[in-house]
Amino acid sequence: MAVDLKTIAPVTPLEAEEVEYPDSDGQGMPDGDPQRTVMEDVESILARRYAGDPNVYVSANNFVYYEEGDPTQVFSPDVMVVVGVPKHERDYYQVWNENDNVPDFVMEIAARTTFKKDLGEKKSLYRLLGIREFIAFDHTGGEYFSPPLQGFRLENRRYKPIHQSNRVKSEVLGIEFHFTPDGQLHLYDIASGKRLLTDRELANLAEAALARAAQLEAELDRLRAERGSLTPAASDK
Repeated sequence: MAVDLKTIAPVTPLEAEEVEYPDSDGQGMPDGDPQRTVMEDVESILARRYAGDPNVYVSANNFVYYEEGDPTQVFSPDVMVVVGVPKHERDYYQVWNENDNVPDFVMEIAARTTFKKDLGEKKSLYRLLGIREFIAFDHTGGEYFSPPLQGFRLENRRYKPIHQSNRVKSEVLGIEFHFTPDGQLHLYDIASGKRLLTDRELANLAEAALARAAQLEAELDRLRAERGSLTPAASDK
């Protein structure tokens, strides 16, 4: 979504050759496996969903610079989707080099060191930038914020809550997010009603199918062997 960023955070641009835009803060993701697992699962589902569309960019934990000349004007959403930009790998995302297209969808997964910002300064920044939809998810089920699954859609420059009964419908993605009673985050295609599986779940299904195929092959071999052992006896009659 293209927006006019000149009113967001006016600064005095530095000379181009003086500006460095880091692709990492050197700190990695210190908040552990649960946050990383959810982030990777959601990214894998969205990347596969848009694999055939050359003009949708899906990324996770990547820097987004939104003010040319000022590398301090940056955020790094856990997951983001940008519609209308070429699909290719980026070290970081610079809004001014993408026809002023800010992300259309962002998601933040609660972590011990960052959860207070998710529904505070991050939400405010995303609204100011014109990000159409924002979802915040607390994988603990409510330790960090409640309800644990919250969604917001931009209407008249304000974020309108779109979550109810632990569900959020994303118009941008055509996906409904469900927080299940057993503490899982499931994604459903709104048009078909089918659940969208993670890479891990698909790998488990493939492994189970291979195991089943091997089991059936072994059973066929056993039956062939039994049939072969019975053939001479039948011919003696």
